[in-house]
Amino acid sequence: MGHTVTTFDIEEENSISDYHIKGDVGNLEQVHSACEKKDYVFHLAAVTAPPEFENLPAAGFETNVVGTYNVLASSAVEGVRRVIIASSSSVYGQTSRPSTESDIPDHYTNFYPPQQEG
Repeated sequence: MGHTVTTFDIEEENSISDYHIKGDVGNLEQVHSACEKKDYVFHLAAVTAPPEFENLPAAGFETNVVGTYNVLASSAVEGVRRVIIASSSSVYGQTSRPSTESDIPDHYTNFYPPQQEG
Protein backbone atom coordinates (compact mmCIF):
# COMPACT_ATOMS: atom_id res chain seq x y z
CA MET A 1 0.00 0.00 0.00
CA GLY A 2 1.29 3.47 -0.87
CA HIS A 3 1.55 6.60 1.20
CA THR A 4 -0.68 9.64 1.20
CA VAL A 5 1.35 12.74 0.26
CA THR A 6 0.52 16.25 1.40
CA THR A 7 2.46 19.24 0.09
CA PHE A 8 2.87 22.53 1.97
CA ASP A 9 3.99 25.50 -0.08
CA ILE A 10 3.61 29.27 -0.38
CA GLU A 11 2.38 28.70 -3.93
CA GLU A 12 -0.85 27.19 -5.12
CA GLU A 13 -0.79 23.46 -5.75
CA ASN A 14 1.77 22.61 -8.40
CA SER A 15 2.45 18.95 -7.80
CA ILE A 16 0.77 15.58 -8.06
CA SER A 17 0.35 15.22 -4.30
CA ASP A 18 -2.81 13.79 -2.79
CA TYR A 19 -3.43 16.98 -0.75
CA HIS A 20 -2.03 20.51 -0.80
CA ILE A 21 -1.84 23.10 1.96
CA LYS A 22 -0.99 26.66 0.96
CA GLY A 23 1.06 28.23 3.72
CA ASP A 24 4.30 29.84 4.81
CA VAL A 25 7.02 27.88 6.59
CA GLY A 26 7.71 31.04 8.62
CA ASN A 27 4.25 30.78 10.21
CA LEU A 28 4.46 28.40 13.18
CA GLU A 29 0.69 27.81 13.39
CA GLN A 30 0.45 26.89 9.71
CA VAL A 31 3.44 24.54 9.93
CA HIS A 32 2.10 22.97 13.12
CA SER A 33 -1.24 22.33 11.43
CA ALA A 34 0.47 20.85 8.37
CA CYS A 35 2.43 18.40 10.57
CA GLU A 36 -0.65 16.98 12.26
CA LYS A 37 -1.05 13.23 11.75
CA LYS A 38 2.04 12.96 9.54
CA ASP A 39 4.60 10.17 9.82
CA TYR A 40 7.35 11.79 7.75
CA VAL A 41 8.21 15.36 6.79
CA PHE A 42 10.55 16.29 3.94
CA HIS A 43 11.69 19.87 4.53
CA LEU A 44 12.71 21.49 1.25
CA ALA A 45 11.79 25.16 1.82
CA ALA A 46 14.69 27.56 1.35
CA VAL A 47 15.78 30.87 0.00
CA THR A 48 18.63 29.72 -2.18
CA ALA A 49 22.25 30.71 -2.66
CA PRO A 50 23.43 33.99 -4.16
CA PRO A 51 22.20 36.17 -5.60
CA GLU A 52 18.72 35.56 -4.13
CA PHE A 53 19.92 35.06 -0.58
CA GLU A 54 22.31 38.01 -0.63
CA ASN A 55 19.61 40.29 -2.06
CA LEU A 56 16.99 39.16 0.49
CA PRO A 57 18.87 38.32 3.72
CA ALA A 58 15.88 38.86 6.05
CA ALA A 59 13.66 36.64 3.92
CA GLY A 60 16.45 34.08 3.78
CA PHE A 61 16.80 34.06 7.55
CA GLU A 62 13.03 33.80 8.03
CA THR A 63 12.68 30.88 5.63
CA ASN A 64 15.95 29.03 6.20
CA VAL A 65 16.38 29.46 9.95
CA VAL A 66 12.96 30.26 11.43
CA GLY A 67 11.20 28.00 8.92
CA THR A 68 13.47 25.07 9.76
CA TYR A 69 12.89 25.65 13.46
CA ASN A 70 9.13 25.70 12.85
CA VAL A 71 9.29 22.41 10.95
CA LEU A 72 11.40 20.70 13.61
CA ALA A 73 9.41 22.05 16.57
CA SER A 74 6.04 21.25 14.99
CA SER A 75 7.19 17.79 13.98
CA ALA A 76 8.35 17.06 17.53
CA VAL A 77 5.07 18.23 19.06
CA GLU A 78 3.02 16.24 16.54
CA GLY A 79 5.04 13.04 16.93
CA VAL A 80 6.37 12.94 13.38
CA ARG A 81 8.55 9.81 13.12
CA ARG A 82 11.27 11.36 10.97
CA VAL A 83 12.14 14.73 9.43
CA ILE A 84 14.35 14.73 6.35
CA ILE A 85 16.03 18.10 5.70
CA ALA A 86 17.39 18.98 2.28
CA SER A 87 20.72 20.74 2.06
CA SER A 88 22.71 22.01 -0.88
CA SER A 89 26.18 21.88 -2.32
CA SER A 90 26.72 25.46 -1.10
CA VAL A 91 28.00 24.15 2.24
CA TYR A 92 31.13 22.95 0.42
CA GLY A 93 31.92 26.16 -1.49
CA GLN A 94 33.36 26.25 -4.99
CA THR A 95 35.12 22.98 -5.74
CA SER A 96 36.26 21.19 -8.86
CA ARG A 97 35.93 17.67 -7.41
CA PRO A 98 33.21 15.69 -5.60
CA SER A 99 32.85 16.86 -1.98
CA THR A 100 32.49 14.93 1.26
CA GLU A 101 31.38 16.01 4.74
CA SER A 102 35.01 16.39 5.81
CA ASP A 103 35.47 19.05 3.08
CA ILE A 104 33.28 21.71 4.75
CA PRO A 105 35.35 24.95 4.71
CA ASP A 106 36.34 26.93 7.80
CA HIS A 107 35.01 30.23 6.39
CA TYR A 108 32.43 31.35 3.86
CA THR A 109 32.03 34.23 1.44
CA ASN A 110 28.33 34.75 2.31
CA PHE A 111 25.85 33.88 5.06
CA TYR A 112 23.92 31.21 3.13
CA PRO A 113 26.16 28.12 3.57
CA PRO A 114 26.50 28.19 7.39
CA GLN A 115 22.72 27.95 7.69
CA GLN A 116 22.72 24.77 5.64
CA GLU A 117 25.09 22.85 7.90
CA GLY A 118 23.28 20.30 10.02
